Amino acid sequence: MSIIELVLKEARVDKWALLEQQQMDNMVHQLFAKYKKELILKSPDDFKGKATFSDYVKELKKPYFEYAKKFNDDVIKKIKSGLVDFKTEKLLLVWLLEQIINKKIHKDRISEDAKIITETLDLYFENRKEISKNIFDATYDKVKTWIVKWKPKGEEAKHKEFLSQPDVEGGEYKVYKVTEVDQCIKIGKGTSWCIQGESWAKKYLAKGPLWLVTKNDKRYALLQFESNSYMDVNDNRLKPEEMFGIIDVWPKLEEHLKQGIEKDISLMKYLRNVDEKVMLELLGKNPETFEYFNKPSDKVIRKALELDGSNIKHVSKPSREYQEIALKQDGDHIQHIDNPDEDFQEKAINSNPLAIKHLKNPTQKIQNLAIDKDGDAIEHIRNPSEETQLRAVKSNGLSIRHIIENLKGKMPSDDIQIAAVKQNWKAIKYIPNPSVKVQMAAVEHKWLALSLIHDADPSVVKRAIEINPKAEEFVEHKSF
Repeated sequence: MSIIELVLKEARVDKWALLEQQQMDNMVHQLFAKYKKELILKSPDDFKGKATFSDYVKELKKPYFEYAKKFNDDVIKKIKSGLVDFKTEKLLLVWLLEQIINKKIHKDRISEDAKIITETLDLYFENRKEISKNIFDATYDKVKTWIVKWKPKGEEAKHKEFLSQPDVEGGEYKVYKVTEVDQCIKIGKGTSWCIQGESWAKKYLAKGPLWLVTKNDKRYALLQFESNSYMDVNDNRLKPEEMFGIIDVWPKLEEHLKQGIEKDISLMKYLRNVDEKVMLELLGKNPETFEYFNKPSDKVIRKALELDGSNIKHVSKPSREYQEIALKQDGDHIQHIDNPDEDFQEKAINSNPLAIKHLKNPTQKIQNLAIDKDGDAIEHIRNPSEETQLRAVKSNGLSIRHIIENLKGKMPSDDIQIAAVKQNWKAIKYIPNPSVKVQMAAVEHKWLALSLIHDADPSVVKRAIEINPKAEEFVEHKSF
């Protein structure tokens, strides 16, 4: 018996009944069984931190239960009466969920796109005999191409008239003012723009008109000044060079961009020839604005790096001098410098010893420099030698905890442990099952170390009390 038949039998409902929650859950479980590799068997790191693998799978399934409910309520229930039976509804639910996995339907726009999806399914099932192709063997994109000939012709004529009257035209570009919901839905089809959904189209148009930009008569961008939205057909922010091409034929756009900067500083990247003084003022308020400057001057670059060295990642082909300014501000910014030589590595460590975590295979000289400045730097050194370990604990006894973690199950030698507790007696708490020799070294350095030693050796307890009788308060009542 197939899973569909089993669900039908268990549901005990009329074959025209709509999907119930339990049946939707069953379809999600079926989906995960079918797409186990794509949905579950990912990198082992994906389920680190989860109590069990079962918890990890439950977490993955959770949003799909929500998708299933949305598809059921907003699409399947809206299909014209009599077009599909209960069995087909079940198959459709799984098929729709598959479209999310295959990225043919956007998971965050199910409700917004529901009307278009439903209309597409209606046209398919109304004409499936003539189409003579199985929807369950195809993607949503393919189905949309099958039903084109059955779409209302009046809609196409109206859209052609709209495209024949651009508001701006120049070179390869045409710009159209969009003010109607139907226009939004039409121009949005086949893109990632949410305005292909009626509710989203209404929300955007309530703010103001949209502007469709075509290039060589193909959809290129969708803009709206009121929402500071400037998107390409994949619903990604336009790149500066893409925007410049539009501005060249539509100068008015640049004025709108300038007005929008107060709300969204990232629009700066679309402006050419911004005054140096303006850039410097903006940096003074927020150094992160440098990311959006187009062709900044040498003075602006230097100021940006002095305020925040991480801005080096926004400088195209930075000079060595610029890189040095960034490292002086914080050595951690060496992560943004490709293949730094030892001189740069040394500058970075002098500025911030923990910057060693960004270096691949640092030399012993660089390791020593980092550790001398901060023993905790050993946390970022793979397979440290005993000499390096000793150097670290002499710099900071508490770095013993990083050494133990790095050795993955092995323990540093007693000499390393003793050096650690001599530098900082509190290091004893990070050493599991310390030897009597290490315990004794800790209490000799500071009698209070006894409070951190679990099940201390009697000789160590006796010595701690000899040093300071107060140590007895840390001792369980035993005879020694």
